[in-house]
Amino acid sequence: MKHIIALFTLIILFTMITTAKDNKTAMTKNSPVIIDVRTQQEFDGGNIEGSKLIPYDVISSKIVDLVPNKETKIILYCRSGRRSGIAQKTLQDLGYKNVENYGSMESAKQKLGIK
Repeated sequence: MKHIIALFTLIILFTMITTAKDNKTAMTKNSPVIIDVRTQQEFDGGNIEGSKLIPYDVISSKIVDLVPNKETKIILYCRSGRRSGIAQKTLQDLGYKNVENYGSMESAKQKLGIK
């Protein structure tokens, strides 16, 4: 009986992990990912709701965890557009195909239709 319960538990865990992985992949394939490339302090001072923080100077080592699919649309922003431009080039050099620099946070909000 203990073996059956253990086996059943393993099957449930495997199903949960597989489903979560499939959901993450589906999300990154279909919806754009908005990335703030500023510092943690800047991000904490205000950001676009739903955006993820990956500072531009570490984006090359962190991006694959957030966006494994290189076809996913990625929108970048920072304070002025300079750091997001650097991040855009970095991601393109890594093979990401659909990366856009929306410039400053205010500019990104306008392009995204956020007040």
